[in-house]
Amino acid sequence: MDFNVLVASRNDKWVEEVSSGLNGSGFGTSSVSFGADVQREVFNRKFVSVILDVTIRRHSAFEVLRYLKTNKPNIAVILFFPSKEHFKDLELSKKELRALGVSDILIHPIAVEKIVQSVEGQCQFESWQNVAFTSKLSEESEVVESDVKFTRIPIDEIHMGSTMIFDLYVRLKKDRYVKILELGDFFEKERIEAYKLKEVEFLYFKTQDRAKYINFMNKVIVKAINLSQVQAEKKLSLFKNTADKVVETILSEGLKPKIIEECSTFCLNMGKLVEKDNEISAHMRNLELIDPEIYTHTFLVSFFSVLINKNLEWGSSRTAEIVGFAGLIHDLGKIKLSPNVNYLRPEAMTKKQLEEYKEHPSLGVELLQNFSHIKEPIRQAIYQHHELVDGSGFPNGLPGIRIYPMAKILAVADRFTHILLEERVSLKKALELFVLDKEIIKLYDHEVVKALIKGFIEKNERK
Repeated sequence: MDFNVLVASRNDKWVEEVSSGLNGSGFGTSSVSFGADVQREVFNRKFVSVILDVTIRRHSAFEVLRYLKTNKPNIAVILFFPSKEHFKDLELSKKELRALGVSDILIHPIAVEKIVQSVEGQCQFESWQNVAFTSKLSEESEVVESDVKFTRIPIDEIHMGSTMIFDLYVRLKKDRYVKILELGDFFEKERIEAYKLKEVEFLYFKTQDRAKYINFMNKVIVKAINLSQVQAEKKLSLFKNTADKVVETILSEGLKPKIIEECSTFCLNMGKLVEKDNEISAHMRNLELIDPEIYTHTFLVSFFSVLINKNLEWGSSRTAEIVGFAGLIHDLGKIKLSPNVNYLRPEAMTKKQLEEYKEHPSLGVELLQNFSHIKEPIRQAIYQHHELVDGSGFPNGLPGIRIYPMAKILAVADRFTHILLEERVSLKKALELFVLDKEIIKLYDHEVVKALIKGFIEKNERK
């Protein structure tokens, strides 16, 4: 896959130095001297990143930023300042620049190597596709590094094709690891199986490679959806693990344009899976217990929302993407709540704690305000996912007729997930508890509840 970068500046010498550095790191480059030319180039060609000199003319840098944000939001824009004075004169904070669509800021003097690193950081999601097939196999080696630099994945869930796209580790103890496979190595399953026999439960990779993993898994998921021989349990596991890493990335790195794109792709794929594969709901229906150690709340809310969407007359692939995405980040605002509030259920909270808890939908939308790539329906679904049809919900006490339709889906999926995980019962039993509780069921949209039930009953039971 080609990774092309557009360098936009009137400083020919600097452009030549940067282009040379990027070419040496495997990037293709083009250069322009005027803002209008940036717009023409990105319209006609595909670029992963634009390095934009803030002093560019004939369409200013900010005119170009507005164009890119509106028309090419997936291109990472790195804004270059010729001096610290230029940056200070702008009188815009880094947060404000991010709101304009700027992914990174570079201030001269800066080494070309740092510029290359910045571009690589923006392109890391798809960089695994440039790893060439090889038959080499590195020796295992012990590594001493902080635990905070690593991300874990169940050993049974590692998918890698034939070639390693990142280094893979086994954890020995605090801050000590064994690198068992290296980037570019042949993926030797026997080495993994040997660690399974030693009862190793998790493998680890560097958190900096999480973006690669998400992009790679989205590609694996597409293939798995279309293969009838892949069991429902395996397909669901692929989605579950990818969803967890998507959420981890959002919480730790924020909603960057590329993670938004990957999340949208993931939710579209989940919609396709639910639409095509009735074995998925059958598999979950037959589980004796939905283990909260395996199935996270966010994944289940997203999954159930997509399932409900499938069984509503107005549901579509477009709405599946929206409710799936909203489900993954519906509780984003909770990261701004006090820790003690986050660990309590509403019924166990004091009046003051409950008032704070009820702010989390509004706080979630506040956190999204600087991300223009997040669609308005997703914001509304998150904002209203605790509204109830009798008007007793929050934050605005809206009656059913005024609640956003996709928020009604999220509300049912969220409540059902809480019952499922907190009561530690089977899916069938959780449905029973939900539907037969007259005081609870009257709070939710009748058609949405029916769509949830329909997703988990066999066809011969629907008659």
